[in-house]
Amino acid sequence: MNISEHLQSHPQYNPRVVSIIRRECFAFDIPNKNDKAIWQSSLSTIFGQNSYLYDHLSNSNYGTTRKEILTNYLNMGTNSDTRALLKVAALISNGSGFFFSDLIVATDLPMAEAFQLLQICIHSRIIVPTSTYYKIPMDLIASDQTPFDLTDDNIWKLATLCSYKFYHDSICTHIIKELNASGEFKELSRLCGLRFYNTITKERLLNIGGYLQMATHFRNSYEVAGPEENEKYVEVLVQAGRYAISTYNMKLSQWFFNVVGELVYNLDSKTQLKSVLTIAENHFNSREFEQCLSVVENAQRKFGFDRLIFSIQIVRCKIELGDYDEAHRIAIECLKELGVPLDDDDEYTSENSLETCLGKIPLSVADIRGILKIKRCKNSRTLLMYQLISELIVLFKVQGKDKVRRFLTAYAMSQIHTQGSSPYCAVILIDFAQSFVNETTTSGMLKAKELSIVMSSLINRAPEISLSYVQSIYEYYFSCHAVFFESIEKMSDLIHPGNASSHCTRSSYYSSFHLIVNVSKIFFSCMNGEGFKMFSTFKCKSYLTGDPQMPEMDNFLYDSEMLLAGHSELNEFMRKYQSFNQTSVGKFCYYLIVLLVMSREHRFDEAADLVLKVLEDLSEKLPVSFLHHQYYLICGKVFAYHQTKTPESEEQVERILARQFERYELWASTNKPTLLPRYLLLSTYKQIRENHVDKLEILDSFEEALQTAHKFHNVYDMCWINLECARWLISINQKRHRISRMVKQGLKILRSLELNNHLRLAELNLMNTLRTKITEINGQG
Repeated sequence: MNISEHLQSHPQYNPRVVSIIRRECFAFDIPNKNDKAIWQSSLSTIFGQNSYLYDHLSNSNYGTTRKEILTNYLNMGTNSDTRALLKVAALISNGSGFFFSDLIVATDLPMAEAFQLLQICIHSRIIVPTSTYYKIPMDLIASDQTPFDLTDDNIWKLATLCSYKFYHDSICTHIIKELNASGEFKELSRLCGLRFYNTITKERLLNIGGYLQMATHFRNSYEVAGPEENEKYVEVLVQAGRYAISTYNMKLSQWFFNVVGELVYNLDSKTQLKSVLTIAENHFNSREFEQCLSVVENAQRKFGFDRLIFSIQIVRCKIELGDYDEAHRIAIECLKELGVPLDDDDEYTSENSLETCLGKIPLSVADIRGILKIKRCKNSRTLLMYQLISELIVLFKVQGKDKVRRFLTAYAMSQIHTQGSSPYCAVILIDFAQSFVNETTTSGMLKAKELSIVMSSLINRAPEISLSYVQSIYEYYFSCHAVFFESIEKMSDLIHPGNASSHCTRSSYYSSFHLIVNVSKIFFSCMNGEGFKMFSTFKCKSYLTGDPQMPEMDNFLYDSEMLLAGHSELNEFMRKYQSFNQTSVGKFCYYLIVLLVMSREHRFDEAADLVLKVLEDLSEKLPVSFLHHQYYLICGKVFAYHQTKTPESEEQVERILARQFERYELWASTNKPTLLPRYLLLSTYKQIRENHVDKLEILDSFEEALQTAHKFHNVYDMCWINLECARWLISINQKRHRISRMVKQGLKILRSLELNNHLRLAELNLMNTLRTKITEINGQG
């Protein structure tokens, strides 16, 4: 007598006993005879040693392993038709189960027949309902004899509401394993996928989740797809990959894309190219640069595609992998092929060529605004030229190759006015605007501002570009000259688009500018209360555990933040990064961080020496940027308080300060809400440096800067100006109540904004200032 017969002859054991057996079946595995005692002990506990049921649960009719138990259990409650249905149910089941409507489609059975087979599984307690709609007699409703007046749409809607799941996950897992062992899994997946495809493509409202579920069956069965089905498979898998990207699930998208390359051989060249480009782009977005290059190289070799088609992917990957020279060489070759008039040696592009291009560019404000009225460029070769030049502009700025960079920018700008604009012109417009900022003229600043407005309009009006591209453009603009035109709030939005903080500090594009972008963010954080939150928990953990995958540049950025947050020592930082990134940009970023900490620690003589010997030359080699305006403020403070002076150094300092003051005055006139309070603070530093200026006059200058910051609701500058004024008052031995008022106002702002780290540093800085002053007084005594 087997278990089924025994249970039928002893109804007192139903249904509670069945439930107990089922629970024990799935709670225990009996891989060998040694574990049989555990099983028998468990049953003895449940039924007692003398139980009739216990006595008849032998190995022969029950099984000794999980596989045998499950096989006997399924055979006991199903026939061949229900087992076929269970195979499909296991394939379409996800974590929460499956819907009756999906089961009908996947089995390709009439609704009534599928429902009746499903009821057998429910009565056998292999399948259990998970919604109250299981009570509806779908077989009767779907028949001609139904008394209900329901449309086909109504009936189908009910079917979509009926949900079920396997009684235990191990049943579903067992069936899948059996399908794989018998070789049925792939073929059955193919049938399910094709059946879903015929249904889902007819739906008016596309369900992305349903499409991805269908695509999973295609992905699992691509090896058994027929040649006539290749095009359909490529279509589904590519579209599923794109949908996965739209939900930011890059791993899932790559899982779909990985097999597309094996299916495109029999397709037309247009479909082949489109598929390869999509796969390569996804590898790039997933930061799998070696794989991206491999896909491109294989496509060139197997399908004979021209390198020019893949040039932008190749150049970007080479840049990301640090092979700047190779990226440079390939990009220049491609630009020449696209008709850009570069000399044989692009490093020595003649000044005549630059002047010729500049002469073709309309430069009035009306002409700049007119770029938005010009018809958008549709020529693929011109668009490719814009993208390649954009990559080189950023790369050449880092490498200091200004001559060819200026020429490429000018040439691209001349093409924008004749061939039309594109969102891919954004970097070109930013770089051209930056050239006007460098002129240090009122008209130049006006043109730069208009170019920046045009740039922003172009990318905001282009729904076809990716969010990662938009973010990279905003970050690039932020690090260049946005501070001269935008409010603090707008600046914050540029680095946190949509007010959503990103855990990815490296943009998908222009990573050659990664360093200066993120150092600019760090300085913005210091000045504008953002807090030290640039790196995610993952990055911190990677750093602290010495993750070898964490790039040196990211280590530098993390250490820089820890240094500025007061969690590490300057001397240790200098020992570690003295030789870090020997480009002009890299040196400028490194020394600027060192300068800020020196000024904070009142090491003004060392800081002044650093400016005179290193930093000023570096700053003049680079285009004016966000970091320059920070650098000028720090210089103003350093030279206001440094003590060691010689006639030669003082003459050099005067020249530096005069140049910086002139530029800052122009910037403040262009963007008063953001920069005027800081310009007035810089003017106050200048007065402190000039010993003949009356103390009350200096105090009035601090008050004017405070009032201006208050007028523009710039609470962060109000905080820093209060604290700087307090520091100066301490240095000249002013009355305690006046110092106290300034300190309280500054610290109150920090507390109200809950900037605890800034508060701690400010308190520590004031204590050091007082300690230094007491030491000076004792020394004089």
